[in-house]
Amino acid sequence: MPRDESICGTQLPVQGGQGFWRDPALPFVELRQVINSRSLCYAAHTHEQWSVGAIDRGLARYRNGRMQAQVGARSLTLINPGDVHACNPDQQQDWSFRMLYLDVAWLREQQRALGLAANADVHMLAAPLCQTPAAYPAFERMHAVLTDGNADALARESALIAFVARLHLHVEPISRALAVDTGPMQRVAEYLQTHHARAVSLRELCTLAGIPAPRLIRGFRQAHGLTPHAYLLDCRFQRAREALRHGGDIAEVAYAHGYADQAHLQRSFKRAWAVTPGRYRNAVPHSSNR
Repeated sequence: MPRDESICGTQLPVQGGQGFWRDPALPFVELRQVINSRSLCYAAHTHEQWSVGAIDRGLARYRNGRMQAQVGARSLTLINPGDVHACNPDQQQDWSFRMLYLDVAWLREQQRALGLAANADVHMLAAPLCQTPAAYPAFERMHAVLTDGNADALARESALIAFVARLHLHVEPISRALAVDTGPMQRVAEYLQTHHARAVSLRELCTLAGIPAPRLIRGFRQAHGLTPHAYLLDCRFQRAREALRHGGDIAEVAYAHGYADQAHLQRSFKRAWAVTPGRYRNAVPHSSNR
């Protein structure tokens, strides 16, 4: 596909308006790109990875927790693991963006090297949005190296580390454990994560939390930004996506993560990412040169 010169930044090979990048030598990072879309619309959701979005073209409405903002080209959205968020385009114009997903364990190592994480916690970024002029070019440099077919694993990981270090200079980190709520709502969240592959009743959640259903639903939404049911569905999707990212069989992934069948998983993927599970799983890995 020819390059669209109206879009900022390096571009991945795309099919159906989307492209993915992975490197077996760097299993802790994934890139995604969406080009010229008006139709993609996301419900509130979370990521298990630490994520950065770069807006390349158009305007979008971005919500992360209680923060809401309109974001345009050359802005970076910063999404901590577990942050309930949504970013949707202005329907009057095309929207293009790139996403960087980093596994938490790798990020923790880099933060320790920066002197930020002295314990098992990941230091979250305090701001969900970065519009510092130097931040987008830093993302672009990192993205260009990662997607350069002539770059080896050393060059790619070095570029990634440099970007993470620079971003931590632009945005103040806060020390926060991945699970900050140690009360009933956190017990319910952990229970849903553990039992995401089966049907969970409201009654068992109420018993676990020791409170009636209205208080549970209201309290859980206040603590986690989603109802218990929406949180359960989000857990299923995130775990299924991770399994497919590592090449899992689609039917087996569907069964293992609580979907009725392969078609059910496909509907979930199409609704969440406008891509089929097969298309996502089979994205051609970009291997580092040896």
